[in-house]
Amino acid sequence: MTPNHQLRFGRARRADKRTLGLLTSALLGVAACGGTPQVVEPPKPVDPQLQSDRPDGPDPANGTATSRVPAFIEASGEGATEAEAYDRAVAELEHTIYGDHGWSFELNVNIHDHDADLVYREETRDGQLRVIVGLERDSLGTVLAEIGEQDLTTGLPASLAVAFAPAYQMHLDRYVCERRQALLSEDCVAPREQDIADSIADVARSIELSGLYLGGLPLDANSEPLRPVVIQAERVEPDGHRIPLSDVPLIASQPDGRDVLQSDEEVTGADGRVRFEFLARQPWPARGLVITLDRERLLGPLASYCPPVEFSLAARAIGLKRWSLIATERVQGQQVEDGVFRAALENSLQRGGADPRVVLAPDTAELLSHADPTELAQALPELAEVWRGRIDILVVADLDSEYASRMSTYRVRYEARGSAMVFNVWTGERLDTIETTVTASGVGEARADSAARAELAETIAAQMKRVVPIQ
Repeated sequence: MTPNHQLRFGRARRADKRTLGLLTSALLGVAACGGTPQVVEPPKPVDPQLQSDRPDGPDPANGTATSRVPAFIEASGEGATEAEAYDRAVAELEHTIYGDHGWSFELNVNIHDHDADLVYREETRDGQLRVIVGLERDSLGTVLAEIGEQDLTTGLPASLAVAFAPAYQMHLDRYVCERRQALLSEDCVAPREQDIADSIADVARSIELSGLYLGGLPLDANSEPLRPVVIQAERVEPDGHRIPLSDVPLIASQPDGRDVLQSDEEVTGADGRVRFEFLARQPWPARGLVITLDRERLLGPLASYCPPVEFSLAARAIGLKRWSLIATERVQGQQVEDGVFRAALENSLQRGGADPRVVLAPDTAELLSHADPTELAQALPELAEVWRGRIDILVVADLDSEYASRMSTYRVRYEARGSAMVFNVWTGERLDTIETTVTASGVGEARADSAARAELAETIAAQMKRVVPIQ
């Protein structure tokens, strides 16, 4: 055997048995002749890594191993070096074992053991090296069993691993059964595809995507978004409990076919939220955005079983429809809490189509009532995130109502004067400052005061509607 033709077997016992057989035959032959036993020199053991399964080995004339006993399953590869040829042979063996299942090539399975399984090297006519690798039937069965115990390599996050585990195991069991039937002609019962699909669909139905801002993404007067797209991914349990889903891949689709986002693929953070940032000066697309669970990255080979999980994101122009008020009302110099001005302003805006006033938490109202315009401008954008779209416009009013004159024995005139600052809560911009004075009369001072403050509210509301539309 020339140095260029080497057959390596990790199964050294096969060579040992052949050597033992030759020695036994020689001793038995001597005994059968009836003569005096002669000491027979046993043949030297042959390195099992350097021998062929057959005495004649490969045929040096054409560079092929014509008489080599093949393994149960084999593959070959060629290359300029033995390492290169070996890698190609193992890759071909993987294709034979895995079949038409590309995902399986990412499994952490050692298909071939260089030191224990068949490795045969030879030269080809064109000077390349050919390496043949192979597995015996038992070794192939062990590989298939190991595949059935693997975790699939996908983008599955820990937050969904347990939920999808039964479907993964059924998928592996079905796959291994198929390969056993194809490669080993063994009978086995594979899980039904429908059972895999049903298991995945149950989990998918519990996943919910939602926008962060109520009513849709806020837009300015130029239809440009005032905030990035923020999506919340959660799993809703049967009892209604919501669990944020971290490390979940999402895709933003743009039906208009116009790129408005810096990236259309993002992954949720620890809080289950993801942000898609807009390109500068890009108006909101007329057909909106659709945020979808990236099933391919999430589930790999099981993606086809998963129904779509998506959220259609809307947008809206901000306006007086969503509003709140901080009002300080004084009568004859004393602060009052009867809320006459607040009620009248709310009634006037609601008649124009606004929602009821959003009542602020007492501590928030107290803090904002003592803030100057600069402090308000700095604080409001952060509060807008807390309010999540419930409030677009904040009105900060300060007014006084005072006795003006007596009109008759019973009828009294009061004067109400005040100011109202109108803020865009998303940007902190002060849109307008309204200052006005009105007078009203009533029977008795209490009625005259209430009438004056209500009239002041109507006048301010009319001016606010001219500055900020109710939409």
